[in-house]
Formats: sequence, C-alpha cells, structure tokens
Amino acid sequence: MQPNDDEARAALYNLGCALTKQKKFSEAVEAIERAINDYGLKLIVALRDDDLRLLRERREWMDALGRMKGGMSRQTKADLRTEAKVDLGKDRVLPLLKFRGQVRPVIVAGSRSFVEKAIKEAEGQYLNLRDRAVSVVPIIFEKAQAVELDPEDKLRLLKKEFAKEGAKGFGDESAKKAASEPKAKKVSVLGGLVEADKKWRLEAYDTDEWKAWILEQKEFSGLSTTEPNCYIQVQLDGTVRSSGTGSPPWDKLVEELPLLSDFRTRLTDGVGPQE
Repeated sequence: MQPNDDEARAALYNLGCALTKQKKFSEAVEAIERAINDYGLKLIVALRDDDLRLLRERREWMDALGRMKGGMSRQTKADLRTEAKVDLGKDRVLPLLKFRGQVRPVIVAGSRSFVEKAIKEAEGQYLNLRDRAVSVVPIIFEKAQAVELDPEDKLRLLKKEFAKEGAKGFGDESAKKAASEPKAKKVSVLGGLVEADKKWRLEAYDTDEWKAWILEQKEFSGLSTTEPNCYIQVQLDGTVRSSGTGSPPWDKLVEELPLLSDFRTRLTDGVGPQE
C-alpha cells in the first residue's frame, strides 16, 4: 500500500530530522528537499524547527535552498550583501564583498550593551581569531535615547548658543552659507584592499542597509525576528556559514575554522587567501 502525500511528507521530514541528529547532513538535506518539492511541505516549517538548527548552518543546506520551493538562491543573498558597506575612515568606503577571500566577517547585532559585551568576550581568543582572518562588524539596533535636561541646564545651554551667534554676527552671510552647504559624502574605493584595511573591528557604513540585510538573513535562517541580539558569521567566499541568537561562540569558531594559510580553507570556505 502506497503512503498518501501527508504520510510521505511526514516520513521524509522526520527522516531529515533524524539524519540531522546523526550529522548525516547530505542525506538530511535530500529528505527535506523531497518533502518540500514533491509533497508540499512549507519551507518555513524547516526554517523554524530547532531539530534542524545544525543542518541550517551547513553549506549543504545553503546550496539546497536555491532548489527548494519558496527558497532563496545564493545569488539573491550575494546581491543583498553588495549593499552592505564598510567605513574604512579617511573618506574611504568599501562594499563587504571586497573583503571576499581575505576576511571572515562576524556581524554582531543588537543593543549597544549586548554588542560591546559580545565583542569583549572575544578578547581571550583574539590572536586565534585573527589568525583565522576573523573581523567583527558591530551593528547597533537601537536609537540613542534623548536625555531630559534640568530646566537650569537648558537655560545655560541656550545662553551659550546665543553667545556663539553673537560672536559670529547674525549678518555673517559666509557663515550662513557654509552652514547650509551639504557635507561631502564619502566615496567608494575602486581599488582592492590593503593590509591595513583588514582590521579587527570593521565599522559599518549606512547601517540601515546592514540592518535590512540582517533581518533578511534572520528570516532566511529561521531566527526570531523579534530578538535583536544575534550574530552572523560569513565565510571567505561571502556565504553565511552560521548564525544564531546571543553572542558568537568564539571558542567554537576557533576550533572549527581553519587557519587562513591552511589547505582546508579552500575546502571549507570555497576560496582561499588571494595570492
């Protein structure tokens, strides 16, 4: 007796979960992919199931998503990343993709206190992380809170402002013109990276673009979009290797990521350091 679609869908999905626990990831992906494409399982179910968390961090899963109904291709993800840029200082801006092959970014996003604490937790593994070309990109998901001033403090600030205006002269047209002129925008760097650009801490340029990409990634990976504190670790080839809520597992990253000079890097990251 042949199983009906509901029975086949459930059997394949349960098989995928069981194979994931056994760390047979290729077979697990095949089972889940069949359940989705052949028997109508909704992709969102697999994206939100904790039993498949390990599978969702695997390259096999990332590759299969482009073949699944309702999935997102690797190219679509790469296009999103082109909008994420890094501020190198001195009016220099580079897209994250320019770091491909040379840096493994770990994006740490959330409240300011969480982000700073998570980055500080990496100090014990700093040298090991740098040997593995890891850089952190802090993204703050909160607005600075307005500070309510005491009325007397407000009055003192107003007096200072009036004093400044008096010193400049209200009829100073050159000062008014300078104040009204828009600030020069930073320009993107057309060339490649230099060694000094591969900093431990990379500062985001246009954080709104980063936040949009992070929210896409969280939905893509089945992470809670209501929990702001998270991390996303990007491989040398620009694909997302792992993500999760809370602080990055720094010790685990050191254990699992090969050295940049290690021959295994090309196997795990798709590319190696550019020569």
